[in-house]
Amino acid sequence: MLKTTLRGYQREAVRRAILHSGFAFFPEQRTGKCLCSLAVADHVKPDIILIICPKKALRVWSSELDKHLDLDWDCYVRYVHYEAAVRNAQDRRRYYRLATKWKKQGRSIMVIVDEVHRCKKRGTRNSRFIRTLGKRAAFRLALTGTPIAQGHKDAWAIFDFVEPGALGARWEDFESDYLEIETKKNWQSGKEYSKILGPKNEAEFNEIFHYYSYRITLAEARRAEGLPAARIRHKKVMFDLKPSSREVYEDLEENLETEVNGWPINTPLVLTLSMKLQQIAGGFVIQDERVPGQKRKKRQVHTVGGEKLAKLSGILKRPELKRKKLVICCRFKHEIARIGELLEEQGTTWKIISGKNEYNGEFDTRVIILQVQSGEAIDLSAANTYIYYSWNESLINYEQARFRVQAFDTEQVNYWYLMARDTVDEIKFEAVVKKKDLATLVCDHYRRAA
Repeated sequence: MLKTTLRGYQREAVRRAILHSGFAFFPEQRTGKCLCSLAVADHVKPDIILIICPKKALRVWSSELDKHLDLDWDCYVRYVHYEAAVRNAQDRRRYYRLATKWKKQGRSIMVIVDEVHRCKKRGTRNSRFIRTLGKRAAFRLALTGTPIAQGHKDAWAIFDFVEPGALGARWEDFESDYLEIETKKNWQSGKEYSKILGPKNEAEFNEIFHYYSYRITLAEARRAEGLPAARIRHKKVMFDLKPSSREVYEDLEENLETEVNGWPINTPLVLTLSMKLQQIAGGFVIQDERVPGQKRKKRQVHTVGGEKLAKLSGILKRPELKRKKLVICCRFKHEIARIGELLEEQGTTWKIISGKNEYNGEFDTRVIILQVQSGEAIDLSAANTYIYYSWNESLINYEQARFRVQAFDTEQVNYWYLMARDTVDEIKFEAVVKKKDLATLVCDHYRRAA
């Protein structure tokens, strides 16, 4: 029995989901995807509920189930995080055998996959695991607020789990029906490869996409409950690099090599150029130097300048922010260390959330430094000011991280973006915005137009 009363839009999501054996909840974060999933489980009452989620979300799911659902039927619930399920072939086979045994015993299985965007790349272990397991389940639910990040191609693997065959029984079918493909030849090897030019048959794709999924934005959900949309303010904080930093930046950009404090810095791969330019814009650069006779590399961090850190220091001293809780998001470990030193100097309490520093659920400091890829399944809504010190090109990381400071009843959030003028900082910001525009087009514009 469900112990929590659903909001109107949640009832609509559940109503649509129970019409299918497989369905996807794609609402934005903070709209209650977990609750909707538990409401579906309460309706279909499976014998087995298998919840697959990130490791840090295990505690969240256990808490949500205890809070919202009274298992008043004979049901076994099992939680498993991605890393434990797919770390090797033996573990994957163990879950396949277990699901097969349950199915042969006549027991109905519901598989709930949280943060299913982790499975969008069809060749990864996560993707193959959930799709194979899904074929043994009577009911399948996929959950994420960011289903489309790189383009329409992200949808196939997710929907191959949700409703196999809905967007093509094989990737080749999906590719043929919904993607414009150009065959090109590698000028070095002579081998042919396929390049995706864009989508095709978009009307049909969007009809299927929204037939098997439910989407609502946080602003829409608030309005549906009679609340105004939260006031979201974005502010670019621009600054100029000093001449010495600019010289290093332009030297590396043009020549793929430069010198910092007497040390040669180079980037033999153009693919790593963007990352090193971003480091220089942030006041440092990392050099990986090979150790003679060994495979490992010796990592050295060289200081270039302190312009971005000085800008952050000024922001933290602003009177309107002085006593408020803040989240500072950054990409590199060295940035975390430098920001930590700055906070110590200012007498500010702080802690880190990163791969090695898990969040205990308590926002008991003035500042939390969040590494951008660690923004899943945590609640930082005690703060309403979010400072992007640096970020990467991933829309998923960006969206997951920025929603941490929003709750359903949040009235206002302020986002600050620190950007060195005429650098890759601006380029990375625009890259994320363009991906967000594409995701909004697929997930929201076509849904509203239907």
